[in-house]
Amino acid sequence: PDIWVYDTKTNKSVALVTTKGYNGGPFFSPDSQMIVYRSDRRGDSNLQLFASALAFDGEGAITGIKAETQLTDDANVNWAPYFHPSGKYLIYACSAMGHTNYEVFAMKVDLTKKPGEQTIARITTAPGFDGLPVFSDDGKVMMWTSQRGGKIEGEQRPSSQLWVAKVTGEPVWGWKAEAEEKSK
Repeated sequence: PDIWVYDTKTNKSVALVTTKGYNGGPFFSPDSQMIVYRSDRRGDSNLQLFASALAFDGEGAITGIKAETQLTDDANVNWAPYFHPSGKYLIYACSAMGHTNYEVFAMKVDLTKKPGEQTIARITTAPGFDGLPVFSDDGKVMMWTSQRGGKIEGEQRPSSQLWVAKVTGEPVWGWKAEAEEKSK
């Protein structure tokens, strides 16, 4: 799959991301100047996050991609990126804690940094699946899907439910450095 944008005024479609491999799940930045999305360009089923600055014509219509930045490059599934309304950071689901324990992470938006140099914070810490995170329009509430409830008879894992939490301040950045330091 590729990523396209459809202009409802002109009824024209414009291809944005057409690279080989799976591309999907795009979301616009709060200022509508870029998109974030997931992609499997290596074909290993480990989705990586990308951000692309959009190109516009003189009338403000999107004409394509001006520049693309890869945000992650690891052996994890990184998906469902979604911007905080401030535009300072995004949240996403990640399998960094294991493919049976997805967690929500945050990443500062810095298109000058390479994958592995991005500033990251772990947001959720529950066993099982935490994913599909989004913010309210004012950024004061985060909602996500989690499998934290009890199992219903016959289920192999708990069913998914929506969870919400108040957002107070910015994430606690630098979780990887802290985790690596503690393991020494």
